[in-house]
Amino acid sequence: MLKYTIRQYDPIIDKDFVMATWMRSYRNSGYARSIPSDLYWIGQRKRIEKILGREDTQIWIATDENERAVIYGYAVWGSGVIHYLYVKQQFRRCGIGKALLYPLIGQPILYTHKGNVIVEQLLKTDPDLNTFLYDPYILEN
Repeated sequence: MLKYTIRQYDPIIDKDFVMATWMRSYRNSGYARSIPSDLYWIGQRKRIEKILGREDTQIWIATDENERAVIYGYAVWGSGVIHYLYVKQQFRRCGIGKALLYPLIGQPILYTHKGNVIVEQLLKTDPDLNTFLYDPYILEN
């Protein structure tokens, strides 16, 4: 059984990992593939930086119990809105995604990135996370 802990985001050691994995993994989603590369890399970086800079943004990092710099995944959310959930492929189905979303259990949930397959799977299969709505425009408010 994988032993991990959940901790708060530390921009000094976590920002590069969060930015790189979010940018690459979302780029491979069906929702971003059709965006021309020059537009995607600039626009998505701005969008992520805006999300990370919001006062209400919470970022939780799943790490190795003994080595906090070894990251298994993360969740970015704020005010009941899941912006992104990422778990490294080899650590999926270990409960990390659900653990990262634990603070949102039982709340109505909006999510902003439709191609985020992990969020969609969790929301559809877990009865505690069954009130959700995809709203890509919530960031515009």
